[in-house]
Amino acid sequence: MRMIPQWHQYKRPIEWSTFVQAYLRRFDGIDEFGQLDFSYETIAKVHQELFQRELDLRDGNYFNDLSDPARTDNPINLIAGIVARLRDESAVRYIANLWERGKSTFIVYGYEHAVVQEPALRMLVGMTPRSVKDRSNPRS
Repeated sequence: MRMIPQWHQYKRPIEWSTFVQAYLRRFDGIDEFGQLDFSYETIAKVHQELFQRELDLRDGNYFNDLSDPARTDNPINLIAGIVARLRDESAVRYIANLWERGKSTFIVYGYEHAVVQEPALRMLVGMTPRSVKDRSNPRS
């Protein structure tokens, strides 16, 4: 479901089937028994079972709400929240590993991840947060 809002973000329209095939290539090789089915039909069936509503790919706002990790309306929101937390924890561990090896890092993340990761990274390197005013003075 998360890929549907991503599909809506494309500036130039792309066919759903083209987009989803490229997206699902990420999962090639994870199903050694050949039992996973990521087809549109399967996604539509699961969606109908979970939400008692027909899958409508044109409703971008619905899918944004559905996959928003800050909400807890449905099982997809809960999974999205867990995945976001795991991604943040993994990123902090990776950055910590680079830091411990003496590497210089430049990190670019979206706001949602930065508000979680910044305090953890500051704690890791022994820095205390400074106010915006203090940041303009490198000696403070």
